[in-house]
Amino acid sequence: MLWPQRDFDKPIIVEYWGLLREDVAQWVLSKRERYVARKEYKENIYSGSDHYYYVGILPHQIDIIEELLEELL
Repeated sequence: MLWPQRDFDKPIIVEYWGLLREDVAQWVLSKRERYVARKEYKENIYSGSDHYYYVGILPHQIDIIEELLEELL
């Protein structure tokens, strides 16, 4: 997607948490607990940083990603 240039004062991290989809392989389900823990750990660090903006995208949000990014950024 292309957006008009904006004057962001710091880098933007956009992370898609795709392994949280409903329709995943069995190996994903077996690692889900660790994946969620890692997600929460990273979000805690990213969200509290003054050095960059963070946006986490969940699978159910992927269809509205443009609207979501427009709202958050």
